[in-house]
Amino acid sequence: MRRRQRFCLALLSGLLLGACVTAGPPTGPVAATFQKAAVRAPENLLGKAGREIDQAAFRAEDAAFEQRRRPRYPEGRLQFLASNVPPGVKLPLIVYFHGCAGIVRASIGHLRWLATLDDFAVIAPDSFARQRPEYCFRNFTVNLAIRHDVRQMRLAELENAMAQIAKLPWVDKDNIFLMGHSQGGGVVAAYDGPMKVRGRIILNGYCNDVWGNGLRDDEALLTFDTGRDPWFRTYPSECRAFVLRRDNGKSIYEGNGVTHDLVLSHWPEVKAFLTENRR
Repeated sequence: MRRRQRFCLALLSGLLLGACVTAGPPTGPVAATFQKAAVRAPENLLGKAGREIDQAAFRAEDAAFEQRRRPRYPEGRLQFLASNVPPGVKLPLIVYFHGCAGIVRASIGHLRWLATLDDFAVIAPDSFARQRPEYCFRNFTVNLAIRHDVRQMRLAELENAMAQIAKLPWVDKDNIFLMGHSQGGGVVAAYDGPMKVRGRIILNGYCNDVWGNGLRDDEALLTFDTGRDPWFRTYPSECRAFVLRRDNGKSIYEGNGVTHDLVLSHWPEVKAFLTENRR
């Protein structure tokens, strides 16, 4: 409750252009982050419809590359997916949260890999589907003056997404996984809402007091970190220490690595994590 109150105060101050999450239908700009989410569908179960969903996303991403902008994904993909799920089938779901720059090259690569998985659907809310401040810059710096406001904004996006997912009858509610890259990893680590989460995957993200810890004891955790990641020169990730304190967590770590996208060479570990922890 306190977090929602702080978020609403931030809205009133004009620092953000979001909306509070309530029990009713989503309204205001935060709703757009879910309505315009990137969607991937399991082609092994949905066949032609799954390919159509994935290829529509690929076309949006290819156009974004050519025009040097973020993708504009077609709306209505979740409704189309729902209409093509076979009767009685419930799909495990990955909710993916992008980094501070939005759905750009790294996140697009992650989403395209996730599209190759059997059985899993993927929903990736787009923070930049609404008007919001830029937070991070190419010289590995961030606008610290708005970090708390951005945190509340992104947590509201995830809370809204999970509230909407709770209404989707085709989602296997026992097999929801959260995955986040960079700033999105911090959001994924912090989520402490009512929706049950089976596991979380944090890709070069944050596991510190700035974002918080929303994990429960029965959730599995997988993190990826490099010791010389330039984005964490000032504020360490702390994800490795975070994992080592847990009985059901795994850390993939390269002490001398400088990449901010370690998962690129470790996708088999992600697939194994999802397979081993799916119920």
